[in-house]
Amino acid sequence: MDVTVKEITDQLKGITPKNPVIIEFSVVNFKQEEGSQKISEVAQEYTVTVKTMGNLPLNFTLSAVGSTSADYIKTFQVSPSDPTQWMGIGGRLPIGYAVTHTYQLSVSWTGSEDYEKYLDEIDRVLLIIEAKQVQPQ
Repeated sequence: MDVTVKEITDQLKGITPKNPVIIEFSVVNFKQEEGSQKISEVAQEYTVTVKTMGNLPLNFTLSAVGSTSADYIKTFQVSPSDPTQWMGIGGRLPIGYAVTHTYQLSVSWTGSEDYEKYLDEIDRVLLIIEAKQVQPQ
């Protein structure tokens, strides 16, 4: 299993109820090594998770950029067991050729919340991508 964790807190500076933030990121099945591309030798499934401390009333949406491929994540929703965590499952990267899945994560302020009462609050927001080998059938 390969896990990538990126703190995106700094990218959210300046977010307000009328000013959402868009963060673009990619999930790939290859690495650049010494001037050449090393492509994964196994098919992989991946999930995208956003984890917060829950201090700010934020909402997250995930959308694919430039493709509607069946291999992209289809649903992205708050975890029923943890309201500080949003999850998207079902991403799939093939074997044998380089693929890039690009997403936009839109972060917005929940409209019903009183913005001024949160001016002194901070939150930590993590973007977590977990990839694991697909088991042969």
